[in-house]
Amino acid sequence: MRRWLVRVALSLLVSAGALVLAELGARLIYGPEDVLLNPAMPFLEDHPTIIWTMRPGVDTWLEPLGMQLQTNSLGLRDEEIAQPKPPGELRILSLGESTTWGHAVAWDQSYSEQLEDRLEARQGGAGAVQVVNAGHGAWTIWQSATWLKERGLALEPDMVMAYHLANDFLPRGVVDPHHFLVSVRHSDWELYQIRAPIAPLLSVAYTSRLYLALRKLVLRVPAVEDSEDWSGDTFSGVRVPSEDRERAWWSLIRACRERDIPLVVLEPLYREPGPYTGDTFLRQLSRERGVFRVDLPGAWREAGEPLGGAFWVDRGHPSAAGHALLAKWIEQGLLEQGLLTEGGAGP
Repeated sequence: MRRWLVRVALSLLVSAGALVLAELGARLIYGPEDVLLNPAMPFLEDHPTIIWTMRPGVDTWLEPLGMQLQTNSLGLRDEEIAQPKPPGELRILSLGESTTWGHAVAWDQSYSEQLEDRLEARQGGAGAVQVVNAGHGAWTIWQSATWLKERGLALEPDMVMAYHLANDFLPRGVVDPHHFLVSVRHSDWELYQIRAPIAPLLSVAYTSRLYLALRKLVLRVPAVEDSEDWSGDTFSGVRVPSEDRERAWWSLIRACRERDIPLVVLEPLYREPGPYTGDTFLRQLSRERGVFRVDLPGAWREAGEPLGGAFWVDRGHPSAAGHALLAKWIEQGLLEQGLLTEGGAGP
């Protein structure tokens, strides 16, 4: 028995040593960019439960969007965030999709940053308010709700805003008809349920150059390079079905209420209709759950479609001038609901 245990221990030591050497070899051969599944988006990294996030410390020019992308040490498109929060600072956490992220505009032109400027002007000086831009392109409400629990609450927000709708209706899964291994048909919540129990193992794997290199070698993902290889007919359902949307929003509401943090639903504004057109969920959520809501489409209509086409950079994302108006309407909405005072930035 003792001899058998010694043999097992030696085998484990040899295997561990071989893995360490293989990892060191992979790091000598492959750089971080060499193991990316999608070289077109080198600013993204895998995450065990949130699916993907932005890499910290990115500084790159995104030619298709005509914008510079920089991220702070937390992987957010914002300035560095002091931790712990300075005394007296009003901190608003701004969750959302690509509009929040600031698609095709400079980081300081996003509505979150322009709202921060407006609130600081009310307060009488810089540093009294920080609106943290935690938006991510293509994120759903499920990803933001998970990020809030795992990372966002540690930033000690005094208020949370959430701008989510269109991405919840994107087709679920990733399917490549030319590669049997590339077939993931799960909703975001289903992916979370699968990955959460093995999150520590995935965290280690995603830092391993050996694992990432082998993954790319095995998958090769031809459709990343040639979109014509994809077949839309293979998708079924949306990323966040109605029951999952309710579950995610309720998770967000509960996390805020447990810490007595106001949650503000920013009803998104898009230029063209989509599968979400006519969806009343956010209005029902506000009414039935007693959640604050800022009606951005309503503000846009009331203003008489301001700026015309100059409000937009494409069919779904505002220009810098459009973001300025979003910031103005959000400020007005927070005032009307008593979340800001007339003479200052705080409630």
